[in-house]
This record gives sequence, C-alpha cells and structure tokens, in this order.
Amino acid sequence: MENLIKYDNVVVISDLHVADPDIDPAVKKRGLDDFDRDEHFARLLGKVIPDAGWPATLIINGDFIDFIQILPGLGRHSVGDRYGVTQNDSRLKLGRAIEGHPVVFDAMAKFLQEKGQILILPGNHDIDLHWPLVFEDLRKRLGNVPDPMLRFVKEAVINEQRVYIEHGNQYSYDNRFDSWLNPISLAPDERERLERPWGTMFLDHVYNDFKDLYPFSNKVYPHWKLAWIALRSFKDDKNVSPRAIARLILFFSRKGKAFLWEHMLGEKDKDKAVPIEAVWKRLGPVDEQRYSEISAEISSLLRETNDDAPLVETVPVKLSVMLGRNDDQGMTNKQIELLKSGEVDIVAFGHTHTAIDGNKRPPFGTADRRRYFNTGSWVPNIPIGDLEKPKWEDLETKPGITEISYLVLKLKPQPEAWLEPLRTDRI
Repeated sequence: MENLIKYDNVVVISDLHVADPDIDPAVKKRGLDDFDRDEHFARLLGKVIPDAGWPATLIINGDFIDFIQILPGLGRHSVGDRYGVTQNDSRLKLGRAIEGHPVVFDAMAKFLQEKGQILILPGNHDIDLHWPLVFEDLRKRLGNVPDPMLRFVKEAVINEQRVYIEHGNQYSYDNRFDSWLNPISLAPDERERLERPWGTMFLDHVYNDFKDLYPFSNKVYPHWKLAWIALRSFKDDKNVSPRAIARLILFFSRKGKAFLWEHMLGEKDKDKAVPIEAVWKRLGPVDEQRYSEISAEISSLLRETNDDAPLVETVPVKLSVMLGRNDDQGMTNKQIELLKSGEVDIVAFGHTHTAIDGNKRPPFGTADRRRYFNTGSWVPNIPIGDLEKPKWEDLETKPGITEISYLVLKLKPQPEAWLEPLRTDRI
C-alpha cells in the first residue's frame, strides 16, 4: 500500500482554529476568531520548513479551521441535538475563513505551488471537511492542486513508516463522534447533516454566547473548566442576568451532560442523573432571592419550549468509550497502547492545546526510540491548574499565553522527531 506521506522531511502542526475575524472597526471586536498568527504561519511555510529540508510534507493534525465558531447561528436549529450543519452551511463558513485570512491560504497555495505536500486530518472543530464540496472549495482556493499533493485524510489517522498521527478527540466522551469516518447522515428534516457530539452542541447552544460577551473566555481550555467557573462566578453576580445562568444550568441538566457533571461534581457513575439541587450544593452558599430568580427563569424557559418533562434526564453512556476521565488520560492510554504494539516508534496527537515534548520524558527511557508528542495550539491559552478555583474577574485580567510549537519528523533511515518552538518575535 502506498504511503500517504510523500517526503522524508515532515512537519506536524495542529489546533490553529482559523475562524472569521469579522472585525467591527467601531468597537475593534474580532468576532469569535482567536487566530491572529497569520504572518507566523506564512513564515513557517515560506521559510522555516524549506530551510529545515526540502521538499517537505506539512501535516495539519486537526482543528485547522474552527467551523463551530464561524456563523454560529447556523448550529441553532430544532432538527435534533445530534444533528449539526448542512453542506451549504459548512461552505458558507469556509468562505468566511478564507475571506478573513488571505495570508494563511496564500501561504498554503505557494507551499503547494513549490511542490510541497499538505495532508489535512480532521479534528472535532473541522469535521466539516468531510463534505465533498467543502474540501473542493478549499482545493480551488489553494490552486486546484490534486491528490496526493493536497489531501484530506478521511481515515483521520496516518499510521505508516512507524509513525502514528491522529488529532485525539475520539478519546474523550464530549468530543467523540460515533461515526467518525463518515459523520454525515440524513436528518429528520430530510437534509444531510453532520453528526454533532456533546462538545459541539455545548459550543453551539451556550459557549459561543458567553464568548461573544466575554472574548477572553475562549482562552480557557478545556471548555468544561469554563462552564464550572461561569456557574461559580455568576451565581451571585447581579450584573449577570438570572436567565443567562438558567440557560447554562438548564442546558446541562436537560441534555444529560454526564461527562461535565463528572468533572463539576465528582460523580463517577456516568449513568447517574444529577439533580439541579446538587449543583447549588456544590456551588456553596447561594442567596435565596438569586436562587428563586434563576429557578423562575428555568421554569420560564421550559414553558417557552413546551417542555414539561422532568428537569433531570438520564442518558446512558457506554463506559467503553471513556478511555480516561479526561482528554489527557484517554490519549495517554492510547499512546502507551500504540508504543507497546511494536509497530510504532513515534506518536503525535493534538486536541488538548498542551504541547508535549516526548524527548524530555520518554515513557520507556532515553535509550528507547519510542516517543509521544503533542503539538499544542496556535491560540492563546490561560493555564488553570487542577487545584485552582479562579473567578470570572480573575480570568478577565489574566494574560493568555501563546506558545506555538511544531513537530519535525525525519523518516529515513528510521523515524526520529523533535518539538520546535516557533519564534513569535520574528516575522
């Protein structure tokens, strides 16, 4: 079987989250877009990679384009929770990203024109690339370069030449797709739509609203930490409407979001329903009047949606899909499994936004060739430790950190890899 990777010189990146800047000159607001490293991306493709060894293959390992945060209103429909957007919706979203970031797509087109190869794997934020017309729109923008020089890797994994590369979202419950290799199905409205996991539904229904009001909130990752901070911070904040808090609480209780409840409340039984009262108990003392106001808004929202079902529903969760209690643990389990298989020397994931240099702490010792890497993210991140309990105002003043890394792979005579920082003080 022919290898996907054409060249021995390889660079792997992930989690750029290119979206739609939609800059409003009146308020200098960037919409929901967090990617502002266009020139650094162009420098990586135009100088850094060629100087390191040419010709070369660039692998974008998921979440290249953040479709979820482009025209987010398209994800709010009444078709059903598990159904996302249509192909036409995704094409509109891609068009906004292309229009908003010409430097990025010009750099990719030039890289391809000069005989470089680009392989794009899906992540949970750019599953839209599975739509045939969406990737053809991207191909057209990049100069109509054919396979194998420009390819969307529908299999979502590169596993060859003793190297394994995958985004990593499949190892967490809230971002896992049931039909990862073919996430398109006919919805009740007789239109083909993308599958929508819990994480995407959270972004569509709740998170994007908060980010629009509080742009700094996207720097908190993973997003379940943001939900907990919001609940704890806003419960007594008179500046935040009871309706906003009601929507946040109601989303989780009505959608049966067992995974987030596990993180928030420490519940280990994924099949156990968690009553709303338990949330208040976990949040600590709550002003009685505030509690009454929020409870009234919850009831109002239920009436508006003609939903008189119990506030708490139980959603069965197959424990087999929970390889770990969070994304990090799930991917750690998978990478150990791969490295122990005897068929893989190098494993590279993305998704968690946390870079990992496998040469610093090799899992089997420095004398062993096997290594695991994570390429981190290109967007700002506010690091929050497991024991930290910041409030909303703390986040507003806490600076986001952008540390861009890229993985260099040399495949011959045998694979070796190292993580390099991309200097952001140079253009």
